[in-house]
Amino acid sequence: MNVRATWWRSVEGAVGRTPWSAPDALVRLAGGTKRPTRGSAADEGVRPTGSSSPLVGRAARSGRACFFLLLAFSAAAQTVDIGVFGLFRPVELRVAPASEALLVETGNTRLILEGRQSYIIRASLPVRVSSREGSAADFRLSIPGKIERHFHGILTVRTGDHKLIAAVAMDREVAVASVVAAEMPPSSPIEALKAQAVIARSYYAAMPARHDGFDFCDTTHCQFLREWPDPGSAPFRAARETRDLLLEYAGKPLAGLYSASCGGRTRALDDADGYAYRSVDCDYCRRHSPGQVQGHQLGLCQAGASAMAATGANFRAILDHYYPGTSLTRTFFLPASLSLRHSKDE
Repeated sequence: MNVRATWWRSVEGAVGRTPWSAPDALVRLAGGTKRPTRGSAADEGVRPTGSSSPLVGRAARSGRACFFLLLAFSAAAQTVDIGVFGLFRPVELRVAPASEALLVETGNTRLILEGRQSYIIRASLPVRVSSREGSAADFRLSIPGKIERHFHGILTVRTGDHKLIAAVAMDREVAVASVVAAEMPPSSPIEALKAQAVIARSYYAAMPARHDGFDFCDTTHCQFLREWPDPGSAPFRAARETRDLLLEYAGKPLAGLYSASCGGRTRALDDADGYAYRSVDCDYCRRHSPGQVQGHQLGLCQAGASAMAATGANFRAILDHYYPGTSLTRTFFLPASLSLRHSKDE
């Protein structure tokens, strides 16, 4: 790719796309963007809950800058809108910073959350939560008394049918790491996790939006997704080491199906989104859980993939076995010296 070319960044709530030249992007990624002159709680007469604390240290900011620098090198930066907590039909949400300060915008109100401060969201005007500069941020979102998760992206909340509809616009690679962490046990062999990462990424690349108001949900209706895993975790490593690799068939990304356990043999299915799934043997399930099926038995068997990886198969061999006739393609060239970084990196 030509790294001097204009980079494009989708901005929630903006019209179309905003071009960044390479110098502009580097300045912004390094934290050189001018901060808004307005936007504190005092400016609008609104006080968030909690108390302020010192800003995060230089090391944490450096880790975030490295992560966003990596994302900026993408020739076609991919963002997916993931609906979260929909199964709970929440009527109240709480958002709080996970590391950096947050900008909360609702109607004509703009306020900054720092440290231990939080903001309660109830049925009202749409709410947007981002970094101070309006870009993706680390934050914690919770339904008080029920569930809390750590996300990285831009949060939007609107009122639906007697509920709040929350969606997180996140980089596709962030979503992939989150899916791997939710779908596979962290103790799974790394090559099995890499195979899962490629499939998760390919699903997001190949599938059209499946919901009104956002692209995908965080349940098995789309792909099970929880929170962004820690940087030292195996799921995070699996996403980083397969970055931008897609499963491809007939020149197009394949939204490969997968299930937990096939019972000894996967089943065939003709013409599923243009791909004919073949029935293949799964030695592990045949020996350890014959006839015990968890899922639809199509495509990758997660139990079988873990067993293959444990005996030395790499993720490419695993994908070749469960998806015969497919190939791998990378969406763009990325210098080997760059690697995915997490905002928690020290």
